[in-house]
Amino acid sequence: MTNDHLNSIIAKPSLFEVIGLITVLVSLIFVGYELRQANKIARVETEWQLMNSYAAWDEATISCPECFTPKVSENMEVMSPEWARNQSIIYRALNTWQAAEIGYDEGLLSE
Repeated sequence: MTNDHLNSIIAKPSLFEVIGLITVLVSLIFVGYELRQANKIARVETEWQLMNSYAAWDEATISCPECFTPKVSENMEVMSPEWARNQSIIYRALNTWQAAEIGYDEGLLSE
């Protein structure tokens, strides 16, 4: 009779084994979620750094448009410093909009 009782205990997992298995599964799901979040944040951070690089370039053009316009003969049509400055201001606004949109799409900015 003790043999039958021993086999029934071995055949049925104990409550602690079930709780342990559930805990391990929940922990794995949580780690997977954290890795996904870390990956998303790293991707957004990289995109923001790229937008900041574009913004720095545009700021340089805005502050000194003469530095970025080509010097050629008077007969050729080239962009004027004022045109280059205005174009950079527009690019800066677009970069800011795009960076905000990326942050919003990734859930890092609220409405």
